[in-house]
Amino acid sequence: MSRIIALLIAAMLINTAALAKSTEFSFLGIGAGDNIETVKQKLDLAEQKGNIVSHPRSASSQCKEGGCFINGLKLGDLMLQYVTITIIDGDVISIGAGVMPVRSASFLDALIGKYGKADKVNTFDMQNGYGAKFKDKLYEWHFKDGKMIFTSSGNPANRNGDLMEFTTKKHSDKFKNQKKAKDAM
Repeated sequence: MSRIIALLIAAMLINTAALAKSTEFSFLGIGAGDNIETVKQKLDLAEQKGNIVSHPRSASSQCKEGGCFINGLKLGDLMLQYVTITIIDGDVISIGAGVMPVRSASFLDALIGKYGKADKVNTFDMQNGYGAKFKDKLYEWHFKDGKMIFTSSGNPANRNGDLMEFTTKKHSDKFKNQKKAKDAM
């Protein structure tokens, strides 16, 4: 009996550890609320490691109030088309990435490996202008500091790539409050 209780406690601890790992989002070590100087330092480090591969100038020199746009980013075996980091009032409020269509499944596997299964998955029936039907998926992960979505197109002719977007809770709440105020008018 005590062995069963010990196994149950161990399973609970493992599940708790799995939940704890997914409580904060980061991308290249950049997270919600990081200030612009921290972002620049982390981008410089990513460039030194060879993760930013096709940018004509240093990525950190592109960062200013409003944000950064990085063209061509390598994460291990994954290649991203672009990364955007939105900076408002000196802090990171969102991070987005364009994922090459041929790398979409690998990128999704990497997200699941890092953050666990998505908290929510929605499937949408789609049809393009030529009448071809396919399914798109929207994956959502919830963190204590925000929410991340990943869209994955089932369109075999998709050349635009898929999208990952993380938005901080602070920014989402601010946007919701602005919308409520506007709707109340």
